[in-house]
This record gives sequence, structure tokens and C-alpha cells, in this order.
Amino acid sequence: VEQAVDAFFLHDGDGKFLEVNPRACESLGYSKEELLNMSVSDVTSLSEEEAKSIGDQLHAGSTLTVNDHHRRKDGTRFPVEVRLGSFDADGQKLFLALARDISDREKAEEVLRGVSSQESGRHQRRVLRDLAVIGILSAMVFLIGDLIHDIVNPIFFSLAFENGQISRNLDEAFASIAFFCLAMLVFSYRRWKE
Repeated sequence: VEQAVDAFFLHDGDGKFLEVNPRACESLGYSKEELLNMSVSDVTSLSEEEAKSIGDQLHAGSTLTVNDHHRRKDGTRFPVEVRLGSFDADGQKLFLALARDISDREKAEEVLRGVSSQESGRHQRRVLRDLAVIGILSAMVFLIGDLIHDIVNPIFFSLAFENGQISRNLDEAFASIAFFCLAMLVFSYRRWKE
């Protein structure tokens, strides 16, 4: 208990501290003697009713975890996660509290929420942009289909056939059609980007 990383508090049903460890003194800025003359309500942000309600929920051998804020001697507050347990000693209900400073955890969570929010906004913009591109490409494919049917087919047939016979330049005809379609896609994309 003396070497524990968490602040250790033993208190009675009225909240009066009966024992504390060096970490409790260090985290709150009080000496051990000062803390032993204080009670839970002097260092917690919980009201007396809230603290009593939590105490009433605990039965001998049970535990409960509560997030709270502790108040230092200089008046500053810091977030803590408190693990509470209760037990009976000589017919008296006593409470054991282990308080861990979670300031760093809360800062990290806040940063992650900010990053997540920014990423969410970026992701939404990216999805909308991608949907717009897909819509435009779909429209272009439809347009190109019409172009192939209405314009390219006659060009292809005029290039592929000479005097009613298949031309030896069939590869050139396909290459011309492919180049034409690619040029239309590039032109449409550039217009869309403007």
C-alpha cells in the first residue's frame, strides 16, 4: 500500500479518512496528518448525497468503479477513476478507495476524438467526391456508349471495310476507336475538374 501507484484511502461510513498512503498525500498536496483530519467530501466533487448513495450500493465484498474529480490543497481539480470496495471490521462498515489520476488518459481520448472527428469529416468529403466521380464516370460511359453507337460505329466501319471487304488495317481501326474514347474521357474529366 505504501508503494502503490494509486492513491489509497480508507474511510468510515461518514467519509472520515482513517488511513492514506504516500501517493494520496502526493496527489492531493496534503500531509498524512492533514488528510487524516479530513473526509471524502473535502477532496471529492461528489455531493454528500451522491457519496452516500454510492456507499449504500456497496455491500461487504463488493466493488464499484466511479469517475470523479479530486480537489488538491491548492484548489485545482484533476480527473480520477476510483475503485471502491467495502468490508466489515468489528461491526463497522469501512470503505477502501483506490484513486488513479486519469488526466493523461482523458487528454489522449480528447485528441483521439478530435482526430476521429477530423477524419470523419475528411472521410465524408472523400466519399462524396468519390460518389461524384463515379456518377460522372457513369454518365461518361453512357455518353460514350451513345457516341460509339452513333459516331464511332460508322467511323469504324469506314476504316475497317474497303469496298465491302474487311480491311487489312483492322488493328488501326481498333486503335483509332480506342484513342477516340480515351480522348473523350480525358476531355470530360478535365472539364469536370474545372
